[in-house]
Amino acid sequence: MNSIEKIEYSIKTETTIEPNKSILAQLNYKNIKEIQVQVYQIDYKETLLAQGNYYREPRLLPKSAKLIDNYTVALPEYKDYMEHSSEIALKPLPKGSYLLRLSHLKFT
Repeated sequence: MNSIEKIEYSIKTETTIEPNKSILAQLNYKNIKEIQVQVYQIDYKETLLAQGNYYREPRLLPKSAKLIDNYTVALPEYKDYMEHSSEIALKPLPKGSYLLRLSHLKFT
């Protein structure tokens, strides 16, 4: 794949979110038209203790992680191979600690 066709994306959210309110996130992306979102409820203390492991091996999930939602967010589609930015609204969540997992492919 040419570097111009490479798929890229990153997301930024606030660290602390008000419970039961839509979560606004800034998504930077290139060469995708939708993003898959998985939401896991996690045990904050367990995650804090093992946090370094998740950065080194992002496919690992905390043992306490419980999948609570899985959905697709459609994005404005561009065919210009440039990076674009969009503010997206993620579904509201009750009070708790959560981990978002994103993919441009369908989760299996």
